[in-house]
Amino acid sequence: MRPIVNLRSWIARALWSGAASLGIGLVAGLLSLVLMSVGDGLGAAAVRGVLLVAISVSGLAIVAIVVLLAVNELQKPNDD
Repeated sequence: MRPIVNLRSWIARALWSGAASLGIGLVAGLLSLVLMSVGDGLGAAAVRGVLLVAISVSGLAIVAIVVLLAVNELQKPNDD
């Protein structure tokens, strides 16, 4: 039985989106710390919102990777 869909490209996309969102989250966290240190509380709060979204996206990417890997394993033919 042939796999219905090739999921390798989707798995790679999920990995890259998770990595990119972690990078964005790191930059946002550092920027929030800098803004707090110079006394810009509103700017730091706004950037923390971006940090929260980036963390959420990376969490969703992890869930997507787990689901895609499970579907990929279920599509493999049995060797019994």
